Amino acid sequence: MDLLGRVDAGGGGDWSARTGHDSARPISTMVRGCAARRYYGLGSGRTREATTVTTWVNVINYVRSRYEVLEESDTWLRFRLDTEGGRTQQVAVHHVTDAAGAAWLEISSAVGRADAVDHARLLELAGTSLIGGAAVVDGVALLKHTVPLKDLDDLGVREEFERPLTMLVASADAFEHELTAADHF
Repeated sequence: MDLLGRVDAGGGGDWSARTGHDSARPISTMVRGCAARRYYGLGSGRTREATTVTTWVNVINYVRSRYEVLEESDTWLRFRLDTEGGRTQQVAVHHVTDAAGAAWLEISSAVGRADAVDHARLLELAGTSLIGGAAVVDGVALLKHTVPLKDLDDLGVREEFERPLTMLVASADAFEHELTAADHF
């Protein structure tokens, strides 16, 4: 398996033809599909429909296919999005769990160095934003928003992750421009 989770056909031949699986699909999708068919008895005469569940790997693959990933680990990604006026904005997505063990995605985007930003004005601006809240983490002022990972199916990744992501990035970039007159993040 490569870094994108694609299966290496190995041994020659056409992997897709031999197995019925598309080797370009992430392994998590194939495994999830097989597990869902087994769990729900699909193909055994039952008509119960399987529900897809998004995993952290699906989110990683979604981001990698759309954005320039700058840095990553097992639990977070940092990537860059283009914004208006030739500006760019960095974003971090962390895979976190709450006290009950439920998985969440924490999306954050920097506004500026905390010691260089008017905190009262940042809070006023954050109050006008539909999503996200202002925070200071490791000396960086930023906007943060969280979404539950379990609620993200294929449509949910677009609606419950991409949409808040782009809204948060637009706000963070506008706040950075107003508060610092720069494009450092």
